[in-house]
Amino acid sequence: MKNKIILILLCLHFGFTYGQQKQPVDYNHPALIHYFNEEHTKFIQFSGYVEFWARYSQLNPGSMINEEHKSSVTDLSLRRVRAKLTYKPTDKLLLVLQIGPTNVNFNSKSNTYMDLLDAYAEYKFSDYFSIGGGKSSWKGLHRFSSGPMATLLYDMPNFAYANTGVLDQVFRNMNVYAKGQFGQFDYRVAVAQPNPTVTSDPQYNRAVFNKLAPKKDFSGYFRYAFKETESNFTPFNAGTYVGKKEVLSLGVGFEHM
Repeated sequence: MKNKIILILLCLHFGFTYGQQKQPVDYNHPALIHYFNEEHTKFIQFSGYVEFWARYSQLNPGSMINEEHKSSVTDLSLRRVRAKLTYKPTDKLLLVLQIGPTNVNFNSKSNTYMDLLDAYAEYKFSDYFSIGGGKSSWKGLHRFSSGPMATLLYDMPNFAYANTGVLDQVFRNMNVYAKGQFGQFDYRVAVAQPNPTVTSDPQYNRAVFNKLAPKKDFSGYFRYAFKETESNFTPFNAGTYVGKKEVLSLGVGFEHM
């Protein structure tokens, strides 16, 4: 018998935008933006969201919660809380800082810590080439390697499962990356330092990550848009544009460590 789960989601986004938005700022969430020039190429932006879960789960026979047998459980949780600051002091330089906890629920036995999610800087030489570094989710392999945003329903499985939660921290690594767009073609390449979280010993007849010193993670993604292009301002791609944009693209990626 498999678990039966009923889930109610409530996601609140905060912030707003004023003025004509010429700069391709974060598409995923509305934001509070202040521009420093008339061309809207220099700005400071604040955005964030809270995702709230109310959940009922029918458990398998023999399931236990805190050493007590239970057939079902009802709980509330803050699935995600995010606060993001984006600062563009010049036409070329971009600074991004994002913090927030994940999975705040009755299993959180200690204080809730504000995790440092993103902290990176990027310098744009031209539309064809930008380079950045720090802690971020910039990586390759495929369109949703950094996870989807602007989805119809949050937590859709539209991301690369292979290394998630094993060699990273909530999709993030210390890395350096390069990206750019040539008309309908865009690319990103990254070199990341894996952050192993494996604590268990090797197991017989079970494939697990080893605990040896990790090698660098090289990845890249290359895409050609047959219709409208997508912004590469952030590493995330939209799960849906809800009729606002018509997208058809072909992409290929790689990852090696």
